[in-house]
Amino acid sequence: MKQQTATRSKAMKIVYKGILLTGLIPCVSFAAPAVTGTSGSLSTGNTAVISGSGFGTHTMQVESLQNYIEAGTVGQKFAKTGWTQSDWTWASPMYATDASHSGNKSLKCTVNSNNSYNCAFAYIMPNPVKAGNKFYASWWVKYNGDTNGQWKMFKLKQKETIIDNPMEFVFFNWFSMQQQAHGADSNNVGYGIWPNENTIPKGDNKWYRFEFEMNAGTTGSSNGSFTIRTTTDTGTIYEERSTGNRTHAANADEWRYAIWQNYIGNGINSAVIHFDDIYVQTGTQARVELCSGSTWAKRGKCEIQIPTSWNASSIPVTVNTGNFSSGSSAYLYVVDSSGTANSSGYQVSVGGTSSGGGTSSGGGTSTPDPSPASAPAPQLSSITVQ
Repeated sequence: MKQQTATRSKAMKIVYKGILLTGLIPCVSFAAPAVTGTSGSLSTGNTAVISGSGFGTHTMQVESLQNYIEAGTVGQKFAKTGWTQSDWTWASPMYATDASHSGNKSLKCTVNSNNSYNCAFAYIMPNPVKAGNKFYASWWVKYNGDTNGQWKMFKLKQKETIIDNPMEFVFFNWFSMQQQAHGADSNNVGYGIWPNENTIPKGDNKWYRFEFEMNAGTTGSSNGSFTIRTTTDTGTIYEERSTGNRTHAANADEWRYAIWQNYIGNGINSAVIHFDDIYVQTGTQARVELCSGSTWAKRGKCEIQIPTSWNASSIPVTVNTGNFSSGSSAYLYVVDSSGTANSSGYQVSVGGTSSGGGTSSGGGTSTPDPSPASAPAPQLSSITVQ
């Protein structure tokens, strides 16, 4: 890749294509996951096995940095096989202990004029997201710095570059103006939304969990969808969805790079951004969550678990307790590939050893019924969960 120089440009103009709804699509019901037991130690880094039924399948195309960050050397640049900074000349994330969401360490980006206002790092997906495929990512982030301009947070890209071009999806945070979640297919046909300001992590030096679920459309069709979700450090969830998007215009289109860009500009001169518990998977949104709330509808703060294998009745995971304290109660949820989770959580004791006790859980859906929200996008809805 040739060396690129980031420019402090104006906000990108976005064109949205409206969709007229003429009827309702009938729903098809499937058995929701049910968690009936656990075994093993529920401490970070240990192995636990979640038992039950209706878990479905998983592609097991998973990348997690949770334990890798903890093993890093403070003050050294982040580097890992499958991740790249290519010949980018900007700042690199560094292993740091001055802030962390879980454990003792995080990745720290210090962004200013000395590094052209960028601190970029990227995951090279071994299974790129093609037409009709799925992408899911989750990470905790904390922004401390100026907020009178824009922060480009994250991109899905076909090419290894941070320069704006077709066949990408990008998140902008214009702190004092608006937030943007938008993309363009390879024909430069745009799609996306302007999310509610609470649905994108803020610049208030607090930890937020950000989740991004993308269901790529089939080639040339406007049937792609995406969901973005932010959880505050106190457990309030903000979520928005968009459907009717043409993400892939041609058979060769794919997203190969997941890039945390961290460009600041348009009035912002410096910022420090911390990252923790970065998790990426392709092919499914199925996952295991450890949450503070006893129901999925009011699940509150959650920590994603790292599966090591997956079948319909048993999921071994590498435990990630996040910032749950040892001895506290929490609740396990299994989300299947359709986004459906057990409606009631399976109660466990964090840091304890289980051989099957707890409170069993039943069926449900992944989110409460959404309420409509106004935004210039196809079929947008949003929810807030306390």
